[in-house]
Amino acid sequence: MRKLLTSVLFICGLCTLALAQQNEGRNATARPGSLSVEVPTGDSRPYSRTVTAKLLRVESQDNILVVEDPKGGPLQVIVSKDTRLRADKKTELADKKDLTLADYKPGQFVKLTLRIEDNKVLEVRLKPTPKN
Repeated sequence: MRKLLTSVLFICGLCTLALAQQNEGRNATARPGSLSVEVPTGDSRPYSRTVTAKLLRVESQDNILVVEDPKGGPLQVIVSKDTRLRADKKTELADKKDLTLADYKPGQFVKLTLRIEDNKVLEVRLKPTPKN
């Protein structure tokens, strides 16, 4: 009988400890009068923007692309050595692995990903020509 009583008390003690720890840590509700600390989860400002446009001119020796920006006319950008050059599937450059700026031709449609802070070109991606 003594073992049974000891076991019951032990189990009740474990349940009490488990319930006492339930609302602790990160998910705990703030106690009245306590300081609440907000942990930032990220920057609310956008990092980049994209422009899908028709290529007007490619100057591969100077690393310059000129596109027809639908919102503001011609847009000239400088492509750095860090810029990713890609091509979507169903484009003429889809199977090519190591793209260069000379692979892009005027009249093609590209999607430029630009860093907002300094307008640096992060990616040039060849898109399929839209059907009119």
